[in-house]
Formats: sequence, structure tokens, C-alpha cells
Amino acid sequence: MSLLDDGAAWLAGQLVDHASHAIAYTQGAATISLRGTRDVQRVRVVQASGVQTIVRQVSFVVRSVDMTIAPQRGDQIVETVGASVVRWEVAPEPGGAVWQYESAGEEMMRLFVVEVD
Repeated sequence: MSLLDDGAAWLAGQLVDHASHAIAYTQGAATISLRGTRDVQRVRVVQASGVQTIVRQVSFVVRSVDMTIAPQRGDQIVETVGASVVRWEVAPEPGGAVWQYESAGEEMMRLFVVEVD
């Protein structure tokens, strides 16, 4: 590993250790517990008609080694913060995939989600 790779891995660990909380990830009958950081971004989407829309995109950033399940559309994430429980469903980003690596060294994954009742 290079010095840059070592630094990226250290920084990913800091994110998980200091800015994440416990989440439950469910796919079918399998559930894993891991730590994730919820992120909200505004993304500009250009439709086929040329109209530009800004959408709110929510995702969770998790450590890749903790994701022992290959993410798929429709998987569920349950986030508990204090007394509040929020349910999310894994869904593709506008025009894209349901997840992507967040770092060049593939230490972190970004899981795209939508809130469900």
C-alpha cells in the first residue's frame, strides 16, 4: 500500500468511528448489523426533455468489509437514532446503480436509499 492508500484507510476508519451509528441491513431473511453514516446531497438531474431538476439524494456510507451482503434494490435499512426509527429501502440513484465505492481504495461504500413507511 502507498502512503495515500494508508491515509485513505485511516480516514475511512475515523468516519466510521466518529460520525456513524448502528444500522440494521436486511436482504430477504438475512440481517447484518453495521455502522453507517447517513448523507444527504442535492443532485441535478437532466431529463430527456432537457429539463433540469434538483433532487434530494439520501445515502449511507459504510465500511466495505462490513457489508457481507451484496447490496440489491429493495433491501432494507433500519436506522435507530435515539427513540426515532427510520426505515429505508435501497434504490438506484437517478440513472445509476444502488451502490458505489466511495473511496479509491474501495474501503467505503455508498448505498443509495429512499425513505419508506
